[in-house]
Amino acid sequence: MTNTRVTANGFRPDTTTGFQVPARHLIIGGTLFGVGCAICIAGVAISGSGLLSAAQRWIAGLERAPAEIAKDTLAAAKAAATAGAHAWQEESAAQHNQHATA
Repeated sequence: MTNTRVTANGFRPDTTTGFQVPARHLIIGGTLFGVGCAICIAGVAISGSGLLSAAQRWIAGLERAPAEIAKDTLAAAKAAATAGAHAWQEESAAQHNQHATA
């Protein structure tokens, strides 16, 4: 006995080969996926160019170049680290001397 029943999705149940996916559904799904990816890439490109343009305008409006600001910040951080290390070593030596005399 042959099963001629067709479901609402266009599937024909076949007990010998398992389920069957209509090729048309896969083609449409793949096409929609490709179009969606293309739109996404276009959106990223447009947004990225806008962000890049805004960043360039912001950097051009700065009084000092970003590299100069970074150099000054690095020099300040190094000076602070050196001062902290010296203070720690002096405190450690003072505590050591205090314990040695006690």
